[in-house]
Amino acid sequence: MTLTTKIKISEIIELYDLQNKENSKHISSITGLIGEDLLSGLLKHYLCRNENGVDVIIHESVTPKQIGKNGKMLDRWILKLKDGKPEVCFQTEIKNWSSHSLSGVKFNLNTENPYDFEIGESDKIFNKIWDKNNGELLDPSVGKVLFEMNNKPNDFNVKVQPLVCFWMPITNNSNIQPFFTINHENINKKGFDNLSFFSGSIYLRTLLKDKIEEIEIEMPNVIKRMSLITPLFIN
Repeated sequence: MTLTTKIKISEIIELYDLQNKENSKHISSITGLIGEDLLSGLLKHYLCRNENGVDVIIHESVTPKQIGKNGKMLDRWILKLKDGKPEVCFQTEIKNWSSHSLSGVKFNLNTENPYDFEIGESDKIFNKIWDKNNGELLDPSVGKVLFEMNNKPNDFNVKVQPLVCFWMPITNNSNIQPFFTINHENINKKGFDNLSFFSGSIYLRTLLKDKIEEIEIEMPNVIKRMSLITPLFIN
């Protein structure tokens, strides 16, 4: 059974993008509770909404890991199916970096024009992550997504591609897209056709632009955690 819950789009954006000082001290704890489910759930919602015949399976019990005692680990195996047939398996790293993170950038929210933010800043963030000349991810905690992971679930037997899911708005050459793919010979040398990026903030802003204020997304860990927390308190 798929466990889903509704989220309020404007409230999520405001929490993570607006750099409210009173909220900042709580963001790390909130992200520990909802962060990975939020971004993987938003990715699934995006793919299913924008591509006809697509379904997405987010694997919860097996995480991507390199061979060896000290092998690097990622956050999710995510399988994309087209018309019921496996199309691509994403080995996925999730980063909930936001305006509250170290050197975080504030991105205002104009509900009438959700794309009304400093596009130069979102380009700048991406350029700090990706070296387009050398084809390298500059932060090692992100760069590990380009390592080969060896424990793919048996039922995900299809070509693997790397994917990084960010919360923060990131844009490549000022092109506002929630999901985009880049190619480079160095990516190919590591055995991959391309490298994909997804921005949760930009996707939710895209939905607001379409006058959508709430969506239902898959968040099984959040639902389980809330079921454990809620009975501890008296209303």
